[in-house]
Amino acid sequence: MLHTHVAAPQCYLFLLCVVGTETLLTRHALLSTIGTAAAVAPPPAVNWGIVGLGDVTAHKSGPPFWKCHGCNLVATMRRTPGAAEEWVRRNVPGGTKQATGYSDLDAFLAHPGLHAVYVATPPGAHLQIAKKVAIAGKHCYVEKPVGRCGWETVAMSKLFEAKQLGLFTAYISRAYTRTNAVRELLTQGYLGDRVNSVTYTLRGTGGARNVGGDTLPWRLNAAVSGGGLIMDVGVHILDRIDFLLGPLVDVNGTAENRNSPRQDVEDYVIIRAKLGRSSSAALPAEGADVYCSW
Repeated sequence: MLHTHVAAPQCYLFLLCVVGTETLLTRHALLSTIGTAAAVAPPPAVNWGIVGLGDVTAHKSGPPFWKCHGCNLVATMRRTPGAAEEWVRRNVPGGTKQATGYSDLDAFLAHPGLHAVYVATPPGAHLQIAKKVAIAGKHCYVEKPVGRCGWETVAMSKLFEAKQLGLFTAYISRAYTRTNAVRELLTQGYLGDRVNSVTYTLRGTGGARNVGGDTLPWRLNAAVSGGGLIMDVGVHILDRIDFLLGPLVDVNGTAENRNSPRQDVEDYVIIRAKLGRSSSAALPAEGADVYCSW
């Protein structure tokens, strides 16, 4: 909920996962980065590899890597022998003639002509994989949250900066039609001329899957995910606020496990903050109060 100031007579702590404010990966940006790093003209297409081949990669985040103009999926990696090849045969047009499957990360990173790697594993493996990606001299697009904590995220950011390689984060909800519809409404002044406060409340699981089964999903395992559902779905809300209105500053809050004895992560989170200065905010919002609860 956005509380805005309406001009007469006219009548939307845990920022551990954002590397900078520009987190959408574009083909142009990555091609330019590859060309700069190599001190040559950028290639005509980005050759991608994917580490982590779950359902989301198969049906949601993976297909753009072979459907988008200027992108080629050339390699995949899964630890179980034969699993990457099977995933490619099942999901990628052209099968193993188009993309090679690997069960060894080092062999995957040595794939001829590989430019960039999409890390789509649970967060617990991000830092270890990202280190190898950087050492191999590849650019990296990593799922959110980038790390399980702020330290891991900063470590990855510094590593790729030192190597002069691109590190991009998968906050894809910035590109959603509904997100940009809200931005357009704000920019055109339909909701007022200033944001005074932002309130968000989630009840339920926020679309997270398999949280009521006999076996808890990895999203509720702190060693793998870094936290509860705020780390999985909540970070998208924080990023949308950043994208639409500006960064969160003066952040404080509470994270507790109140009613979930089966899990070792929080089930209740409150964040209070202010909105900071932003040159790209859709509407003036600096100093506005932010209150989010999960």
